[in-house]
Amino acid sequence: MANKLISKGSKVIFLDNLERGKKKFLSKKVKFYKCDLRFQNSKIKKYYKNIDIVFHLASKVGSMQYYLNNSFDVFNDNLSIDNNVLQEAINSKVKVFFYASSAHVYPSEKKLIKKKFIESDDYPYRSSISYGLAKMITE
Repeated sequence: MANKLISKGSKVIFLDNLERGKKKFLSKKVKFYKCDLRFQNSKIKKYYKNIDIVFHLASKVGSMQYYLNNSFDVFNDNLSIDNNVLQEAINSKVKVFFYASSAHVYPSEKKLIKKKFIESDDYPYRSSISYGLAKMITE
């Protein structure tokens, strides 16, 4: 996504802790900062200066087994990330905020019968993993 935005003439700032990603896949024109968004600090604030749009894709992710074995950590880390990113966007008066959610916010029985979802399909909420609950809370 960052490389596509650069190719369209945008200036892109990219924050990542590189837990799963690799910097080598980013265009050299992307301003990259290694940053753990789980923790609020003064560094994060400076990255948000003069930003018009935030695409919030950061999340603690893993396999289904990882989600099941680390439920609290996934839940806690993702809520911390979401809170910190959203709070800085609000404080910096970012004009557009895009939040990438997950199909895990929808009840699992609906996933089997539907090909397309609308936001109201997430009610009543019954995700089978804490990852989906954290996404739902942030939505």
